[in-house]
Amino acid sequence: MKRIALQLLVGMLTFSSGIAIQRILFTEKRVEPTPQVEQVETVKYIEVPVPASIPSPTPNLILDYNPAKFDPYGYYTIIGKKPKGFHDFDSLSLSVYESEQGVGSGGIYVTTAVEYENNDGQSAVFGLVTQQRLFFVTAPFENGFEYRFDGQFLRGNVVADAGNRKAVLRGTLTKTKKGKKIAEGVVEFRVEHMGC
Repeated sequence: MKRIALQLLVGMLTFSSGIAIQRILFTEKRVEPTPQVEQVETVKYIEVPVPASIPSPTPNLILDYNPAKFDPYGYYTIIGKKPKGFHDFDSLSLSVYESEQGVGSGGIYVTTAVEYENNDGQSAVFGLVTQQRLFFVTAPFENGFEYRFDGQFLRGNVVADAGNRKAVLRGTLTKTKKGKKIAEGVVEFRVEHMGC
């Protein structure tokens, strides 16, 4: 036991003295870099006029259908029991139309409600409407939830005339928060009412 302790002590002293000698003899000399002198060029400033009004960013909405044959304009609600996690989902509105210049415009709007109180709504930041398909993604609501829908129209050209008991739209509704999926389910929508 004494022999092991003595060998350990000698080993530690040898190691410590080696490190001390290395630090004393082999210190690095730091060389400061010589400063370089740069030539400064004169810069000419050019005044660029700023537009009086900068357009605000608008949602991206793609409308790809013939308005003479297909009109998806309406207020859509879920038929039957809402899937788990969508108790607050109230409806979606498609306010899409063709302007006098023949250009499609409008928006997609999702409404939530908790027991008919605290209604909240949000527009889609991206939407695609064709005669067969509807896809949209909303901006975050005040509570942080976002909704995404990917579905298809079921009755071809007939949307408004389908009646409020028949499904006109079916697809996957997804609810997310900060990029994390909270709920997802297949739902069917009916047209609750049309505009004026």
